[in-house]
Amino acid sequence: MDKEKLTLSIIMIAIGALAGIFYMANYYGVIDEIRMDFKIGEKITDVDEIIDICRESSDSIKQLTCVNTQIEKVHNYTKAHIGVQDMDYTLENGGVCKDYAKIWAYVADELGYENEYILTQHDGFKHVFNVISFGDGYCVADQSDIKCKRLQAG
Repeated sequence: MDKEKLTLSIIMIAIGALAGIFYMANYYGVIDEIRMDFKIGEKITDVDEIIDICRESSDSIKQLTCVNTQIEKVHNYTKAHIGVQDMDYTLENGGVCKDYAKIWAYVADELGYENEYILTQHDGFKHVFNVISFGDGYCVADQSDIKCKRLQAG
């Protein structure tokens, strides 16, 4: 009987430890990160689906980096075209800087962040990219590249 009680006690302690580990992993967002990594493992060409997956993180930079990870997988710079094309079409077939800037502006709006288009010109060439701002920082998103910075207090 003592051996059974000992075995049962060990099992209960193990279950408690696993529950504690799961709780802490969930509390610190590790479970969300694993879920996001799993979902973005495939190529997704629906902007809203990408946003839904990346929204699972509570961290602004992680959300935007998640979106960029997916855009990197399908990025295809194509020659300039006339007119406006659908965002999902851009992800499926490629586009120019303004097409990707449109995607980033939509992403920023859907995630609740501020967006500014930045247009540069040099020797007749034009380029557009985005600066996305959030509470404690900002990201510069240029087609399939993103650089983020947290602001220091003080």
